[in-house]
Amino acid sequence: MKRDVFLYQLINSISSILAVNDDYTAHHQNNVAVIARMIEQQLGLSAFDVEGIRIAGQIHDIGKSAIPNELLTKID
Repeated sequence: MKRDVFLYQLINSISSILAVNDDYTAHHQNNVAVIARMIEQQLGLSAFDVEGIRIAGQIHDIGKSAIPNELLTKID
């Protein structure tokens, strides 16, 4: 049980860090997590697998936190 609480706190912290730098990415990640969860539920996967997919969606853009915003938003 403590591991679960720690995992959710860690995921929320990571998401919060991304939201500080890029509000669009934070909203995008939340949307991906919700949509992925809905798809997985429709496929009939276990609750454990569905939650794993939701968490993956929540942090799938974590690498963006190491890239300067100027590069991410540069249009050429």
